[in-house]
Amino acid sequence: HSFPTRRSSDLLVLQLWYSYESGNTNAAIPLIMIYTGLMTGELRKLTKEMISLDDKLIDKEVGLKTKERRKKVVLLPDDIIPVLEDIIKNAKNDKLFPMGEQKFYDTYYDALSAAGITRHLTPYSCRHTTATVLAVHENVAPQTLQRVMRWKSTKMMDRYVTPTDTDARKAVNRI
Repeated sequence: HSFPTRRSSDLLVLQLWYSYESGNTNAAIPLIMIYTGLMTGELRKLTKEMISLDDKLIDKEVGLKTKERRKKVVLLPDDIIPVLEDIIKNAKNDKLFPMGEQKFYDTYYDALSAAGITRHLTPYSCRHTTATVLAVHENVAPQTLQRVMRWKSTKMMDRYVTPTDTDARKAVNRI
């Protein structure tokens, strides 16, 4: 595998890639969550049949919590396809992450630790990373972000997108 070709906007994401490439397969968990915007329960529910690598999507059956998430497929970016291929190939049964909730959280935090990430980042922060990277760093239109995140409205950006002072400084320097 090789690292994603587009600019990695976050050092923590880059640390996860290095860790994954160095054999820490558990790093796939936060990477998949960041690149897809999947929630913890959705990732734990994920089966081989829900994923179409050819169509680059995860079936809407994975959606939890809201009607909007239950009726929309998850779009897969090119960079995460090789990770999903590895997980599918090495899965011992249909479920990609067949573990209880506590084991899932332990594995997630172990993956961060093995990647040298010392900040306490909950699995749900991966979803915030997805939204912030797309909205702030990649200047994705709000309606497109709404589709990617499977939100009912763009108002959810207020909750998920958290630009830093550095992001704001870059923005004002474009004037």
